[in-house]
Amino acid sequence: MMVMFVSQCEKKALPRTRRVLDSFANRIGDNTWQTVITIDGLEAVKRLLRKTATKNTAVSCHWLRSRSRIDLQWIVGSKQKFNEQGHVPVNYTTKDILVRYDESINPIYANTKGQLLKDHLYAVGWVAQALVNQLYPDVPNLRKVALIAGLWHDIGKLDPKFQEWLNKELKRKTQLPIDEDGVHIDKGTFSFEKHPRHNEISLALFNLLTDGQARNLKPLIEHVIYWHHAKPIRKSDFNYQIEIWSQLSGSLGAEASSQQLTLTAKSLMKELYQSFETLQDSELNSIDFEDVDAILKQVMPEYKLYSDKHNALENFTKDITENAKKDIIRTAVISADRAISALDADELAELISEQNLNSVVEKILDQSSHLQGDIEGCIDRFNKPDNAKRNEQQTIAADQLTEVESVVVLEGPAGCGKTKIALEWAAKKNVQKLIWVCPRVQVCLGIYDELKSDQYLPETKIELLTGEFKKTWSNGQENETPDSEQFGGQIVITTIDQVMNTITTHRQVTGLIEFLNSHVVFDEFHELIKIPALNLLFAELVKAKSLREHQANCLLVSATINPLFVTEVLETHKDDIVSVETFNQSDYQIQFKGYDETTQDSPLVSQTYPPNTFVISNTAKAAQLGFIRHQTEENAILFHGRYTKKDKREIFEQVYNAFKKEGTREFDILRSGPIVQASLNITCDEMHTEITSPENWLQRLGRLDRFGQSTEKNVYVTYLPNAIKEYGKQKNNVGNFLNKQFEFQSAYQWFLWLDDKLQEMDSIKLSWLYQQYRAFYKEKSEQLTDELHKLLQKSAVQLNHKLHDPIAFKSKPVKKDAIKIKASSLRGDSRFVQMAEVQFDENGEWHVTDEYTCNTEIEGNQFTMSIDEIQGYDESGENNLINFMYKKHHQIQKFKGEKYAKRYKAYLLKNEATDASTPIFLSYTEQDLALCNETAHAAAIYYAQGIKQPIGAIAIHKLENTEEE
Repeated sequence: MMVMFVSQCEKKALPRTRRVLDSFANRIGDNTWQTVITIDGLEAVKRLLRKTATKNTAVSCHWLRSRSRIDLQWIVGSKQKFNEQGHVPVNYTTKDILVRYDESINPIYANTKGQLLKDHLYAVGWVAQALVNQLYPDVPNLRKVALIAGLWHDIGKLDPKFQEWLNKELKRKTQLPIDEDGVHIDKGTFSFEKHPRHNEISLALFNLLTDGQARNLKPLIEHVIYWHHAKPIRKSDFNYQIEIWSQLSGSLGAEASSQQLTLTAKSLMKELYQSFETLQDSELNSIDFEDVDAILKQVMPEYKLYSDKHNALENFTKDITENAKKDIIRTAVISADRAISALDADELAELISEQNLNSVVEKILDQSSHLQGDIEGCIDRFNKPDNAKRNEQQTIAADQLTEVESVVVLEGPAGCGKTKIALEWAAKKNVQKLIWVCPRVQVCLGIYDELKSDQYLPETKIELLTGEFKKTWSNGQENETPDSEQFGGQIVITTIDQVMNTITTHRQVTGLIEFLNSHVVFDEFHELIKIPALNLLFAELVKAKSLREHQANCLLVSATINPLFVTEVLETHKDDIVSVETFNQSDYQIQFKGYDETTQDSPLVSQTYPPNTFVISNTAKAAQLGFIRHQTEENAILFHGRYTKKDKREIFEQVYNAFKKEGTREFDILRSGPIVQASLNITCDEMHTEITSPENWLQRLGRLDRFGQSTEKNVYVTYLPNAIKEYGKQKNNVGNFLNKQFEFQSAYQWFLWLDDKLQEMDSIKLSWLYQQYRAFYKEKSEQLTDELHKLLQKSAVQLNHKLHDPIAFKSKPVKKDAIKIKASSLRGDSRFVQMAEVQFDENGEWHVTDEYTCNTEIEGNQFTMSIDEIQGYDESGENNLINFMYKKHHQIQKFKGEKYAKRYKAYLLKNEATDASTPIFLSYTEQDLALCNETAHAAAIYYAQGIKQPIGAIAIHKLENTEEE
């Protein structure tokens, strides 16, 4: 066979390759050889060239088949010196050549709407910048980041594979529905397992073309470009940006193709930069493609980044601020992207040519309503002569709040009318939409019932949005809220969890624009401070509002604000805290009583109490035990969080109706866990509780003579083990519980503080107590900082461990009316459970019935429990109820002739229990246990039915202890 060798070697590689080629072929030019050779001889040449090859080696071999036909056989060394046919390029330059493309001949599209990529990028950049400019006019850097991120976000759609797929869809005239995760290749044998998605390609192109520029802004821009779509599920993720480039080059078949894509991207971006005055002086890099490895050495951007190694609170604040900025830019770009992608190609082109993209911005931000007028009418209805002084003081407080231009804090004691003050603040701030954020569902229900009442805003569109309630009050009627209309109310009452979804998921990210643009009230926000992980995300949301400075329109409301967290973590200035004095002038008698925990139960369990008394425990279990022990002799009602949703709703209504102002007083005593301590408008004449944090202690006190109607001294008794009272020891049940909640130090120091101040005082006023609360934090801040620091460290660990990156799941058909929960939650991982029922008789004795509690087909009749409790706080321990079910459940089902006879592995039972139809059994009826000759597990948990009301989920050993007594 006749072959020709062409050498494009440089430096020392040139003489080495010449010696090899001269030994086998005739030199017919400075860099060309020709000879007749066998196949074996040709392989020998190739092996010798490879042995001496370096980065400067470049030799191509061609088979001369005929005068008109030459075939490339192989290339040894750098393939960049030749094109795909092995030819040497002419008109060579070491500089980038900007490849201008004529879109009329070879258009590059952005989506199946037929939008040109150039138009799409321009519009998204313009709208994202305008959104940030409207929301953050005083933060120019955020504007610039939004513009640059918007221009670059989809540049990866230049990918030939994407354009090939998109052109086929356009030829079919396919109009794919607008997906929240964007437009991606989804047909044929194509897989994102190795080929990068367009947002990943966009990230690599951005870094290649802007390396070394604006380093202080680049992390924000990179984060938004990469995370404007969720991650695909891969067997192996891209960890470094160079992997994107390598996979892209390999998928396209030649490195030259990825280089050509880069040069085209540079041409397009240079043209777009010239369209914006702030970017006209920005230069894009001239790329030496041999330096790609060094340029793209960075790791992929982290979705959330919180360090658990910080040694000072201010470092957590820096993390909070950085993450808040990422949230802001990300929601601006994604909101702009979705709004622009919804337009027809001709409509978009027309908006650009007429310079009318601002209409898109106005549509996104529009919140016009009559809410301000509704609230003003509500305030007028409160202005009655008998309430003149109270209304005057509330108006003064609202005026003071209005004067604060950033995030403002209302420190209002129980009964001061915080709801009315918050509404009046919103009206004075020209509110159009109000989002009322609560820490728990029970607080949401209380606010919802209050605001839709005739006294407040019966004509306003008020929406209740939680995980279990989705209702809208409008025109005097209550209806279920469709998914498409959520967050559509003039007032939206929701939990912190729903708002946090805007910064922790991809699906609801655009809802953050609504949050930023609305007036926001965080009610009873002190509860969020002690919840690990949620406290940092709450701070992140507050920081996103505070960065708006003069337009923050954010109010934090609580009677117990935790000044240390507010000033040090949220960075709220002390002058931005408005305190309202209580209107309650009743007398209170505070008592601290010790008991020997080693020889006796807590008095909250063992004692009986006079009528109209609240007995509030730190845990639901303690409240249950006290109720069980005295249920035959007390006219009491039990309320806590360990009920089915249905039971909880019904008991909540009974509690509220009995103990509200001018309530029925149907019950003498309320035994409760901490669920009643905040924002429930109920009252009692006497209260007994146990040692707890200053915030919990004062919140509970807020239910004692809440309306200031008593003429007698209101008795408030706090019980604590002698080990704490006398010696400050933590090693006891109560102390250990408080320590796990990061509350022991604050609780103990608060006890010492009050015990000292109350000496020789027979009674005090509420106003005195709140003054002591402020003084306590001022004087004891150093001692309390360490406890808060440890809490935030745990929060960072939990966020890094449990907050998953937004993932693009393949859509699966969901069973109609299927009830599911998340497999992992920041509040704690829970699963649906099933329990056998225990029934108490008139004598207070109990037995296991043949009934199970939960019915998966009845709404509200489900029960969830934390995995930790299900497993006995030790996955491999004896008290793990999943392991018991794993061994016995398939046998029981088999004997009963039911379909579920397969022996599932324990981890599969745990996975499937995210669906209400496949719960974990925490206990079995005696009849079912008899089928497999088994007795109840020693740690089994049953659902107890009391003589008068449900008692809720409780462990069998707790029931046996009450039986012995």
